[in-house]
Amino acid sequence: MHLCDGLEDCYMRSEKPEVDPFYTDLLIRLIRDTADILGLRVSSFERDIKSLVERVESEGMQYLTVKLPRLARELDRSLATGTPYLVPEGFKARRYGTTKLPEFLRTLWLCVYTETGEIKDSDRHGCDCRLYRSVTLRRPDAYMTNSDVQITAVRAIRQICYLVYKLRLPHTREQRQEKIQEFISIDQSLPRVEDELTLQPSTKRALNNARTLVAWSLKGLNPYDIVPKHGPGAVATGEKGPKKFHFKRFYEMLDNAFGYPEHMFFNYNHLCYGLGRMENMEYREHSFARATMVPKDSRGPRMISMEPLEIQWIQQGLAHNITREIERKGNITSGFVNFTNQDVNRRLARVASLESDGINDDDVVTLDMKDASDRVSLWLIKQLFSDEIYQKLVACRSAYVDVHRGHCIELRKFASMGSACCFPVEALVFWALAVGSVVHDVSGRNIRKLPEVYVFGDDLIARRGDYVVFRPIFEDLFLRFNEEKCCVGAHFRESCGIDALKGADVTPVRLKARWCGDKKLSPTALLSYIAYANALRRGDRDFSSTANAIEDGIREHFGPLPVVDAAVDFPTAFIRNNCSRTETLESLKPFKNRWNTDYDRYEWKLPVLVPCTFQYTQSSGWENLYSLLAERCDTFGFVESRVSGEYTIPRIVKTRWTWIADHQLFG
Repeated sequence: MHLCDGLEDCYMRSEKPEVDPFYTDLLIRLIRDTADILGLRVSSFERDIKSLVERVESEGMQYLTVKLPRLARELDRSLATGTPYLVPEGFKARRYGTTKLPEFLRTLWLCVYTETGEIKDSDRHGCDCRLYRSVTLRRPDAYMTNSDVQITAVRAIRQICYLVYKLRLPHTREQRQEKIQEFISIDQSLPRVEDELTLQPSTKRALNNARTLVAWSLKGLNPYDIVPKHGPGAVATGEKGPKKFHFKRFYEMLDNAFGYPEHMFFNYNHLCYGLGRMENMEYREHSFARATMVPKDSRGPRMISMEPLEIQWIQQGLAHNITREIERKGNITSGFVNFTNQDVNRRLARVASLESDGINDDDVVTLDMKDASDRVSLWLIKQLFSDEIYQKLVACRSAYVDVHRGHCIELRKFASMGSACCFPVEALVFWALAVGSVVHDVSGRNIRKLPEVYVFGDDLIARRGDYVVFRPIFEDLFLRFNEEKCCVGAHFRESCGIDALKGADVTPVRLKARWCGDKKLSPTALLSYIAYANALRRGDRDFSSTANAIEDGIREHFGPLPVVDAAVDFPTAFIRNNCSRTETLESLKPFKNRWNTDYDRYEWKLPVLVPCTFQYTQSSGWENLYSLLAERCDTFGFVESRVSGEYTIPRIVKTRWTWIADHQLFG
């Protein structure tokens, strides 16, 4: 019997679901915008548009979400590794010199690859004249450098093919089953804590160095002195909102490591008040997390775990202390291991794409870990962390996970994605292992001469020469790199959400929220599609016709919205570069306005999106006080009189009309 037998029919998906014309229209507009940017006539892409429409009609949504992205994924692999392009199965190919390129969007492929299948180096190959013999120029005077043409072609291919790649569609029973089996098989491939592994001498040396680096990184950490808190996500035990502060389960290991009286109660008066409740807590020897599926992309969902209430409460506090210590100014990890600032990795990736040639060992490469959190074993954590910190991490770790309807497994990994400690611990492990593998010996004399390795989660940035050294050591410790996403070739780098080619941003805009069809646009979808429309105009994208189509759809299903300049930060407005005051005032005509004499300013009544909340009543003043202080609210002075409040529902918003001042719209 399969683990997913008996799933509801709502998760099933037909072979050819009907495609909303909205998506097809956007793709056609993207192709036309690309022709306009390159200075070509739209007739140059007539065959591509016809092929797109025919395949959507015959194959349905699967063509847009599964098959079409394969073209872009193969392009990414080719650019990242510096190897020839291989036409994916299911697409017609045409021979071009000694290689083959896809028939679909052939005009663009000719701008990227040579006749031998190599990625064009604009300095050596230039722009292929065949491109201009096979198409008709719309503007004979149009001029773009060879590099600009290649960047535009790559950006357009990725934008067209990836547009609906991450659309949140119902996933199938087979996809869920595959993820569960993959989760179990990866975990079973890891060593147990008590196992004695036969390691290479280089791996043993790297482990010793890494343990020293971890100790130095966390030397100022007091794992007992934490301020617990709750995260925004769901917990395995089902509590929501203020009920998260009613602790009902007693874990002996958690109590021994941290102490229930000190961390589950505000003070000893609170403990005395709730002493009877503590005595009646349900005793549990082990903690059980619960696996759940969240949307990822068209290939299937992502599997994460929800932690039990009491476990997550301590995890959040310990994780906060770990991240604060790692990012502390003056620490050896400061600036290299980051948790809140992705700009470091993004900037490095962009610069590296401009400077790398794909040959030099000093080139900076961007690396991506495969199943990163699922492959960090508890065995590895025991080797790298001090006994004191290891015991604290184990105490607030779920040793078991319910993968599906009561089918539980004992975890060999340290923690699944969803654990608060997963992200900071894995980032520190990757950094320490990478640096420890490269240096021969770690000592106080060379502490300031460590190789530069930058880590944000499972995104690593290092020198190519260093990557060659630490890659086999990672694999010896059951850690794997995603070969297709490790950018070691020339001029293409990807890290922390930015895809850069020769210094230019070629990151596509990916639709996630589904279009409403004939229904009213929901507030969540509204916010998403406003962001999509604005992103299609931002930077060098300039897909203006596509952005206009999204804006027209929003106006039809929601109503008018203001137009503001790019320097103005107003989330429910359409952004224009160099937008004039006159243009903004023209867009504000449909809205009510007034002169506010109290503040001496003009105001317009506009829609804004605010979090959804619900009212609750506290049963205990102590829980009320504890929850408010845990949320870092300024509560002193009115806690005693407050018996009710509002709880914000995560990731859900609603529309509210309010008066907006002129300075918020005009900057």
